[in-house]
Amino acid sequence: MKNSLKLSFLAAAMFAASQTFAQEHKTVDKRIGHAAKDVGHATGSAARNVGHATGSAAKDVGHATGSAARNVGHATGSAAKDVGHATGSAARNVGHATGSAARDVGHKTSEVASKGAAAVSDNRYEGHWSRTGDNVYIDEHHKYFYVDKKGHRQFITQAQMRTKRIED
Repeated sequence: MKNSLKLSFLAAAMFAASQTFAQEHKTVDKRIGHAAKDVGHATGSAARNVGHATGSAAKDVGHATGSAARNVGHATGSAAKDVGHATGSAARNVGHATGSAARDVGHKTSEVASKGAAAVSDNRYEGHWSRTGDNVYIDEHHKYFYVDKKGHRQFITQAQMRTKRIED
């Protein structure tokens, strides 16, 4: 868990340093975008690993509780076994929810980083939006794209664009 936190702080520091460097050097904008996306993925992966480790440890505690309760006696053990299974089930649910939340945080971090990198290094195609309502950008190869909810570039044609913004 300490290593996951260290990794997250290292990734955040790398992202902050790369942003200040990008303002001075246009040639590294693409690398910054990839680095920012990598930071988002690393943060999501580290958080997901923490969630899985938490769920696994809680599951082990639930099983240990059930095993110890069975040793007390059959009547008491039966009730304790039910408590142990319920504890394990609750722990698994918490672990899965933590993992899901970590994945969502990773996707959002990647999305924000990719959109920021696109705004810095690519040109905004004014007056046009994607079918999902996202801003459309033009890359150095004159291709149109938008950044999806996972932080990935989705290339589109002019026929796939909207000229009216989708109202929230």
